[in-house]
Amino acid sequence: ATVWAQRVGQLPCLAAIIVVVFLFWFFLGRMIIGLFLGLSPMINVLSTLDVFLSTNGLMLPGLGTTVGSVFAAVVFGMSVLGMPMLLDRDVDFFDGDHRRNRGSDGPPIGLSVVGRLRRLGQVDCGGAFFLKLFVAVPILGHASWHLYRLETSPSGVFASDITI
Repeated sequence: ATVWAQRVGQLPCLAAIIVVVFLFWFFLGRMIIGLFLGLSPMINVLSTLDVFLSTNGLMLPGLGTTVGSVFAAVVFGMSVLGMPMLLDRDVDFFDGDHRRNRGSDGPPIGLSVVGRLRRLGQVDCGGAFFLKLFVAVPILGHASWHLYRLETSPSGVFASDITI
């Protein structure tokens, strides 16, 4: 009900930005494949194996993984605390992004743990036709909510805004 109430708020703006990032990520992935494999003939299984074991074929996963990691970090950074903040507070997307970035200036241990748990949870869900995602995604979203609540103080001010 909370998410449905936000359909006219700032949450759709965040979702649209994430979709644009994903589309650019897919486009860049296709460009990397075209750059490294180019017009290499892959007629059957044996020729495909020869192409992937060539110098360009072996460099492709390295660069592809690096670029994918950068995009994954960008999307994770926008969504891990951004979505719970937009659901919890009446802020616009850009103000929420600014406050979220200030709020996560502390030790990134919590964000790192949540990011690794998300990755492991989603990789583990690859089997069984991704049906495990119906269980894993709500649990991971709930973990993001608790991380957001830890980043904020009871008075609604970010923990990094409190000076001692």
